[in-house]
This record gives sequence, structure tokens and C-alpha cells, in this order.
Amino acid sequence: MVPKVWHFPQTATNRADLGLGIIRRMPIEFTILPEERLVVSRCTGVIAMRDVSLHQDQLAADPTFEPEFDQIFDARALERVDMGRAALIAIARRSPFSDDSRTAVITSDALGIGLAKVFGAMVKGGRRDLRVFAHIEEAKSWLAGMS
Repeated sequence: MVPKVWHFPQTATNRADLGLGIIRRMPIEFTILPEERLVVSRCTGVIAMRDVSLHQDQLAADPTFEPEFDQIFDARALERVDMGRAALIAIARRSPFSDDSRTAVITSDALGIGLAKVFGAMVKGGRRDLRVFAHIEEAKSWLAGMS
């Protein structure tokens, strides 16, 4: 089975205009790999609360997604997060992933590492396993149970 790769426009107006010109891409794209029970999400540029909310909504609505899947959240191309503490808490609390899933965040800069750790403490009250890695190979090994 070929995994789905989702590219979402940034606004509802753009969604209605699919195929009718240039579509700006949302800064979060994801691939669901059902056979691996894994979601791979990639961030680029600047993300805001609406971007993460749309990402969560699309995951939850996808028939191939299961809340128990693990996630690789690749934030290496993330430039900035435009949301305050209250928005970050709201996003963390509405995660579509279960308490049993694990998230591996890939980032190497100090801001990304700090944000990932704060987010991990907020997700489901810190009950979900979230770890930060500099390299995707380390994250895959951890999710596979090798470290």
C-alpha cells in the first residue's frame, strides 16, 4: 500500500480553490504509514496555532490514522513558532494521539529542543512519551525499540 502524503492549503479559501491556480502550502505536511503504525509530520517555515490545529484535525479525520500510531515530528526546517503559551497548551491538550503513542521530535537547534520539551510536558499532562533527537536515525531506532 502506498502511503498518503497530505499537503494542505493554509486557508479555507485556498481549499475551495484547489486546482485553480497557485496554492500556498501549509507549513506542516504528513505521511501516514499504516503498516509501520507511524505518522511522519514535517514542518517548514513559520507555524501558528491554526496550522497545528488543522494538522491535528486532518490526522483525526483520516480513515487510515489510529490514535495509537507513533509519530516522527520533523522540525529541522522550522524557523519560528507564532503562538503563545495558552495556544501551546491548547494544542497539546487536543492531540489526536493516545497516551500510549510515542512522539520523536527531530530538531537540533536550542529553540526547537526547548519548545519540544515544554510541549512534551504539556501533552496529555506529560503522560505521553515524547523525546527529542538531533538525527532521524536515532528517532527511528527509539521508536523501533532499539534504544
